[in-house]
Amino acid sequence: MKRLGKVFPRTFLIAFLILLQIALICGLIALALYANPEISLIISAIIWFVSFIILLVVVNRNDSPDFKTPWIFVMALLPQLGILLFAFFSNRKMRKKDYKALKNTYENSIAPLSWAKTNEESLKLDAGKYYGSFKYLIDTNGAFAYRNSKITYYESGEIFFPAFLKALQEAEKFIFLEFFIVAPGKWWDAILDTLKEKAKAGVDVRLIYDDIGSSKTVNGNYARKLNKLGIKTVKFNPFKPVLSGIFNNRDHRKIAVIDHKYAFTGGMNMADEYANEIQRFGYWKDSMIRIEGPAIASFIHAFLSLFDSASETVSNYAELMKDDFKRFESDSITMPFVDGPEPFYDQLIAEQTIVNMINSAEKTVYISTPYLIPTFNLLTAIKNAAFRGIDVRILVPGIPDKKLIYLMAMHHFPDLFKAGVKIAIYKKGFNHEKAIVVDDALAMVGTINLDYRSLVHHFECGVLFCRSEAVHDINKDMLKCFEESDYYNGFNYNLTKPQKLLCAIMKTFAPLL
Repeated sequence: MKRLGKVFPRTFLIAFLILLQIALICGLIALALYANPEISLIISAIIWFVSFIILLVVVNRNDSPDFKTPWIFVMALLPQLGILLFAFFSNRKMRKKDYKALKNTYENSIAPLSWAKTNEESLKLDAGKYYGSFKYLIDTNGAFAYRNSKITYYESGEIFFPAFLKALQEAEKFIFLEFFIVAPGKWWDAILDTLKEKAKAGVDVRLIYDDIGSSKTVNGNYARKLNKLGIKTVKFNPFKPVLSGIFNNRDHRKIAVIDHKYAFTGGMNMADEYANEIQRFGYWKDSMIRIEGPAIASFIHAFLSLFDSASETVSNYAELMKDDFKRFESDSITMPFVDGPEPFYDQLIAEQTIVNMINSAEKTVYISTPYLIPTFNLLTAIKNAAFRGIDVRILVPGIPDKKLIYLMAMHHFPDLFKAGVKIAIYKKGFNHEKAIVVDDALAMVGTINLDYRSLVHHFECGVLFCRSEAVHDINKDMLKCFEESDYYNGFNYNLTKPQKLLCAIMKTFAPLL
């Protein structure tokens, strides 16, 4: 396997082995069907019966039509393959052992945050018409609304990475990092040098990176190498070439916490393209935010819950989350939150939070996303806002990183355009920013893409905030990006008939991908 990995990317080998398993099982079924006429009739009857039962299960699920349609389509068209796929991929839930581990660490680590309990009457008064978005996260996510915190917005990687490295160099007690991708290069190498120095000096340095996210950038032994350097490293959900939908549950979060001084989140991974040191798709537009103050506590909690459950360790939660954070003179409301797969997260929290934000708009809704493959619920909210006369604009890439995914996004353009939504195509390059601003008053920045992977399968995070100067900074930056963009006008960016057919097929199966 190691020798093959030098010739072929690890993801290619895994995909090949999974496809081989599917082909082998389908081949055995086909052989059984045609080997003996009598056996063939029995097997065909069993397949028909099982597919009928599966259709009943799918139709009666308490689930969105988005997730029912693909299974009905597959079971009706190719029942043999449909049964196989349903057996392995219909369950979007976490493994029981992972659920129990995460539940245990979450409950143990939430207790020290009792000091952060939200005064909902005060929140209702200060948040005003946007209270519902915060209230939803309190009730479904256990999120806290923090006061006296400060948010700094970084509109590009060129600004973020030097500030981030400087913040790491200030660490005295701990550094917690959680990223989808880590990639050797100018910035990760500099960051890694700092992490090694801090670990040698006795700083508690921990890292979570996603195994699939980083599969093209680091080898399978990278976590072991970092652990030997004193950096406590977890490779999240190691991917194995076995048929299972569990491996869809990736850790897409970007979290960095440095002592009780700073917390960072946003769209950027630890790779040079995010800082435009290298250009793969033109100029890379992205953003991050830095939090100072009590709101940092929720990111410590989010990180430790996942790290301890994955590594089977127990941290000193009381010490790490005690209330000794710096307070700032600010009436801003800051609410970090996390999302992830069922059953631990029994709601599509990110999706509904975005819908709640859009529904609260009175003037403007500005959305920045690299991937526009929204759920029916989200698509409806966006169009309804435009129908109400809200100025709705969506910033999408001008140069896509995944052409097929971008074709699927373009498939939505005409429908959105007819509703009055303005689609801005960022002509400078690739827009990877994940941010939403409503009325220049309410904002959310995080790791959440407007596609099924982020909204359903992945572990994600974000920050909802209002009454903050950072909201105006994001709104101003979005307006600047809109000025640098071309707009879809109903005639440009049209798809050919074969492309439309391909998109229609892909759209049908998008909830399962």
